[in-house]
Amino acid sequence: MLHRDLVSYLAGLSTSPFGPNSRDLAKDALAGSPDPRRGAVALSTPEDAFLLLWRCTATAAAGNNDEGAVGEFVATLPVGVPRGARPTSVVVEEMLAGAKRRVIALGYAFTAAGGTIDLLSSASASGVDVLIICDREQGGRAAIERAWPGFVAQPTIYENAASNDVMSKMHSKMLLVDNNDLLVTSANFTYHGMSGNIEFGVRLRDAQSAKAAEDFVKHLIETGAVVQSDSS
Repeated sequence: MLHRDLVSYLAGLSTSPFGPNSRDLAKDALAGSPDPRRGAVALSTPEDAFLLLWRCTATAAAGNNDEGAVGEFVATLPVGVPRGARPTSVVVEEMLAGAKRRVIALGYAFTAAGGTIDLLSSASASGVDVLIICDREQGGRAAIERAWPGFVAQPTIYENAASNDVMSKMHSKMLLVDNNDLLVTSANFTYHGMSGNIEFGVRLRDAQSAKAAEDFVKHLIETGAVVQSDSS
């Protein structure tokens, strides 16, 4: 979990993380951060990770869904959601229903219950390219393949590479649609992730954040951190 001192630091920065020189600003801000490496190891560089976290924090600090806003809160709760947020299941359905070209979904676990696999296969049936990255130990691939309609083009599935560290997981939860609509969330693509747990995330609709997320996925694949899964 991100340290609260770093979150407070990010929220207190007076410059915008969405400008054309945002990566340079992130590099400068990172040098003064109270915890410059925390949360930054997963992306290709600390600056990229810091920038994505800064954008999420800036979006959350804005706390509104006004027309033209770049982001919004997304939540799963046992009962309702707080003002200023929308349910995870609704946002995921909206994003996937609007997909035109490509969907990238990262999740620790996927299950048929919760509806996300149906939404992904529906997108695939309409001609959308679907890439899924899941955890190899959670049976994500098996669950996806069992629920995926046989008459629909199969998704490309990657899993985290085998490791001697039994505690190592593919723990990211992210949905990227058409390289311009990004959801970063704590919720898995399961029934409880969509409907029963306490989950929180931020949806970002700007090209720079989407590009950072796409670069993250490319980095995982190019470095062998995730490997393509073959059907058994």
